[in-house]
Amino acid sequence: MLGEQVTVAGRAANGSHTLSSRYFKVYLQDSTGGTQVFDFDLKTKVQAGDSLRVTGILGIYRGQAQISEPQIEIIPASRRVPQPRPLHLTAENIDSHEGDLITVTGHVLSKYSNDGGNMMDIVQDNSNLRLTLFIS
Repeated sequence: MLGEQVTVAGRAANGSHTLSSRYFKVYLQDSTGGTQVFDFDLKTKVQAGDSLRVTGILGIYRGQAQISEPQIEIIPASRRVPQPRPLHLTAENIDSHEGDLITVTGHVLSKYSNDGGNMMDIVQDNSNLRLTLFIS
């Protein structure tokens, strides 16, 4: 499936330039989880809660699944912003929640920005599991 064209639908968890001012980066959420949609040049304006149908190429970038070269259709519907789910991540379940919109509790180790956006690294209470979170 990697390198192939896919079509997915769901709600935008964030606006098109919330996580990165330079690039199009939206996390699409549905009942099964979340997926990053990324493009260097796309100018489509997406708002959090928009209902989307996205067709693009499924790939991996820096260890994370993403859909690139997207064609985005905004489905006319009232906006419903996905709500984060509280979750305690473990080494056993972390991979199954990649791209999901979640809330976690922990201690902040560092905050930083790069071309990918604003991030922070945290360690959850009673865990040695280090998490990198995108901040909107």
